[in-house]
Amino acid sequence: MTEYQQREKIHHSSTVTEAIFHTAIAIALSQVCESTGWDYGEAWIPNERGTILEISPAWYFSTRVHKTRVPIWEEFRRCSQDFILFRGEGLPGRAWLLQHPQWVSDASAESETIFIRHQIAKDCDVKAGLAVPIIAKSKVIAIFVFFMSQARAKDPQLIARTQAKAMQLGKLSPHFLI
Repeated sequence: MTEYQQREKIHHSSTVTEAIFHTAIAIALSQVCESTGWDYGEAWIPNERGTILEISPAWYFSTRVHKTRVPIWEEFRRCSQDFILFRGEGLPGRAWLLQHPQWVSDASAESETIFIRHQIAKDCDVKAGLAVPIIAKSKVIAIFVFFMSQARAKDPQLIARTQAKAMQLGKLSPHFLI
C-alpha cells in the first residue's frame, strides 16, 4: 500500500468515525429531550487540540408542546453557530472546565459574563438551561446543552436524570472514538 493510499484510508476512517459520533449525538440529544422534557438540545465538541469548544452539527428541538416555537429554536441555533467557546466560557465552557453539570435558571436574565449568548437567549425567549459534560476515559468528549422556554429553579432530580441519560454516550464512545 502506498503512502497516499494509507493517508486516504486513515482519512476515510476518521470521516466515518466522525459521522457515527455525530449521529450518536443527534440520537442521544433527541432521546434526552424527549425523556426529560427539555425543549432544545445541542452539543459542543472540543477541537482536536482541546483549546476551544465548537458547536456540533447535531441538535434537536421538540415540537411536542410548542409547535409555534420551532422558528424561535431554529433562530437560536442559527445565531449560536457563530460562537466558539474557551474553557470556562459560557454555560458549555464552565461544564467543560469543571467537568460537572452547570445550571442556569433563566438564560435571558443572566449577564453576558455568566451566559455569553445572553442577547440571543433574550431575543429568542430561552430560559432554563443545563450543560452536561460527556466524559470518556477521564476526558470530556462533548458538552450536551439543553434549554427550555420556561424559567426554572435548579432541579437536582432533573439534572441527575438528564446526566444519566446523556452519559450513556460516554460509555459507548470508547468503543469507536478513543
